[in-house]
Amino acid sequence: MNDIKDFDYNVIINRKNIKSIYIRVDKDLNVIINANKKLSTQGVYNVLRLKDDWIRKQIKKMEKRYASVDSYEGQTISILGKRYEMEVVKSDKDDIEVTSDKFILYSKEDDMGYQTKLINDYLKTVFSDILNNKLLQECKEIAEEVGIRRKFSLRIRLMKTRFGSYSVKTESICLNLCLVKYSNEVIKSVLLHEICHLRHLNHQKGFYRTLHKMFPDYDRYADELRSDFVFKDTWFLV
Repeated sequence: MNDIKDFDYNVIINRKNIKSIYIRVDKDLNVIINANKKLSTQGVYNVLRLKDDWIRKQIKKMEKRYASVDSYEGQTISILGKRYEMEVVKSDKDDIEVTSDKFILYSKEDDMGYQTKLINDYLKTVFSDILNNKLLQECKEIAEEVGIRRKFSLRIRLMKTRFGSYSVKTESICLNLCLVKYSNEVIKSVLLHEICHLRHLNHQKGFYRTLHKMFPDYDRYADELRSDFVFKDTWFLV
C-alpha cells in the first residue's frame, strides 16, 4: 500500500462527518486534510496524488505570504476579489487613489505601520459602503424568504481568527474587516452564516439546513475562504 509519508510535506488528517474532502495549507506549511470518517488512508493518498501540484503551489503561496515585507511598493493588494498593483508616493497629504489596476498610496510618512493604518482605514470604508449599499439588504431579503426577520446591528473590526460572530446579548453581527479582500459571494457566505444564528445559536443540523436553503453554494465559498485566509498585519496582500 502507498504511504502518506511518501510525500515530502507534512500531512495532518482530520476525520469528520462530512461528505466532501477539504484540503488547505496552514501557516506552518502543514497540509490539513478534512475527510469523511469512512475514507481510507489509501483514499486520502489517492486524493493527495491527484492534488499534488495544487498543494505545492499553495505551499509556495504560504511561504511568500509569510515572507517579510519591507515596503508596499510593487506589492499586490486584493479588494473585493480584484487585484491591484501597489504604488507608494511620498506626499504632504495622506490619500489613496484606486484606478483600474493600481492602488496608489499617498503617504506623509515612510513608516509601514503608519501606511498600514491608512490602508486599513480605507478598506474599512470600502467594506462599510459595499455592505450598506448592497450586500446587507440582499442578505436580509434572502433571510426573510426563510422566515428570519429579527433585527440586528452590524459592526466591522479586524479579527485574527474569526470571519464573523453573532452576539445574542447585543443582537449584533460583527464581520472581520479581512473579508473585504474577497468577492461579494464570499462575504455573503459569512454574513448569511451569522444571520442564520438569529434562528439557530449552535451549528446543529437545522442550522446548516437553513443556511444551505438561503445560500446553496455556501460550502464552495466557505471552503475558498478557509483555504486562503491567513491573518497577519499585511493581510490584504496576495
